[in-house]
Amino acid sequence: MKRGELRKLSDSARRKVSRNFGFRQSGYINWIVNDGYFFCLQHLGFASVYLNVKPMYADDLWWDIFNLSENKKCPTSLRGIGAFSIHAAQLKEYAFLDECAEETNEEELSEKWQNIFCLAVPDIEDFLRNHPNVDAFIPNKNCNYDADKLLYFITLLHNGRKNEVVQAIKELKVKGHSCQFYDWASGMDSYDFILKWCENSRI
Repeated sequence: MKRGELRKLSDSARRKVSRNFGFRQSGYINWIVNDGYFFCLQHLGFASVYLNVKPMYADDLWWDIFNLSENKKCPTSLRGIGAFSIHAAQLKEYAFLDECAEETNEEELSEKWQNIFCLAVPDIEDFLRNHPNVDAFIPNKNCNYDADKLLYFITLLHNGRKNEVVQAIKELKVKGHSCQFYDWASGMDSYDFILKWCENSRI
């Protein structure tokens, strides 16, 4: 089976199975909102599926910083697949298909997706038990999935810790670190926009 055909077959199986668990599907993600958190199963390649999470407010504040508040009216899936959504925290990685995946069929794919969701749901429940207050959630700042620590800084801003963010960003800039996002028109990166927002805000 060609990889393109396998992708279509897998996506179809994923959509059918995900409905039984209350997830919605958009492109390469399945997502669900629970207790103020956006949980997302990300399926970019065949080897692994990643369970990610972020507070719903994270993108709202992120878009406010960039004067893109109109994005809040877009479909919720934008928070998972949008080019200008903030990186979520990675909770789990699940093995999906091995190198012999071309030999699989729809029934086997459905079973594999059933197993993935059966793993993800209790992992989400465990996370919610450990982090019941979405406003108090602070991700690990020393993660390897977000080199710019943007979700970490956004959660600090949400908790009124603006001075910590400003100090940390200034230290990173002194070390020569710049964000992946760079606005050529203004000559500013994400850190510059955050600093500007902090100067103008009253948090």
